[in-house]
Amino acid sequence: MTVEPSHDSNPDYVKPLPTVEHRLASPPATAGQLKRRALKACILASAQAREATVVRRTPLAHVARWVGNRLEPWAARKAFVDGVQHVNGVLMEIPLGQGWGMGGEFHLALGTYERAELDYVVRHLGPGDTFVDVGAHIGYFSLPAAKAVGPTGRVIALEPHPQSSRLLTRNAELNGFGQVTVLEVAASDHEGRAEFNMSATTPMWSSLLSTTYSSGDAAQVPLRTLDGVLSDEGWPRIAGLKIDVEGAEPEVIRGSAECLERNPRAFILSEMCGGDRLEASAETLHFLEARRFAFYRLRWRGEPAIESIRSIMVALKSDRLFNILARRPAAAG
Repeated sequence: MTVEPSHDSNPDYVKPLPTVEHRLASPPATAGQLKRRALKACILASAQAREATVVRRTPLAHVARWVGNRLEPWAARKAFVDGVQHVNGVLMEIPLGQGWGMGGEFHLALGTYERAELDYVVRHLGPGDTFVDVGAHIGYFSLPAAKAVGPTGRVIALEPHPQSSRLLTRNAELNGFGQVTVLEVAASDHEGRAEFNMSATTPMWSSLLSTTYSSGDAAQVPLRTLDGVLSDEGWPRIAGLKIDVEGAEPEVIRGSAECLERNPRAFILSEMCGGDRLEASAETLHFLEARRFAFYRLRWRGEPAIESIRSIMVALKSDRLFNILARRPAAAG
């Protein structure tokens, strides 16, 4: 496959506007493209309905969640096209997921995965910034972040799953993003080695913890603290961190104490989960609160909604899984 060169590194390049002739000559969308657009619109409408205040605060929330949990995976799977995808302004090779719409790969290909979170990350990064992606998978956040920070910035991506790490490296090369550093390590609160439990459904659900999604297979992986990694990198100024490590968030946060102290304006986007991971989520929140972080819930539309630890814990008992934005109040915006 031939990939056109990126012009991001050329400050003088101006993308030409299409002429009237070009617009008129553009081939009509194929039936497959129209189908993907319709299914994507269906997913977005479902997600936006669940976020609507009139739905969230009434018994309709349970109905919307039930419908969304069935409609959205089905639509995303039906829309999936194998191969290199052009999504969120970058090129990505995305593997086919194993389960019926499980694991998120189908949503990655459509760009419907964690849209509010990705939009926030990209809007709050600028040229020359450094972004740290912990649990980077194949680059869904790392690649748009790399485009946002440009060739003078940096993205440090930690991904312990061998298959995902290799694919992330290929995806960075596919876009010509030399500013992406991929480390095949797991982040924790100490240095060493540990068993990394593989998911039978999708690499996205592999974890240092043994979960119901574990296949029984495990690999020995290096453990690094974020403080150790960033010290090796010369302590770059960090604009933001994303943490998605399937329940090991408390260990990652504890291993980044000096990073948080050195970067008072950095934002943190971290996954929170209920059920048997509720206590781990509470531990992460209390650790950050003690360091003067405030918490926000990102919505599809409007400003982030401020949350307390108590309100987050209550929401996790019903929603079970969502991301929380943490920022020190002086850095909010």
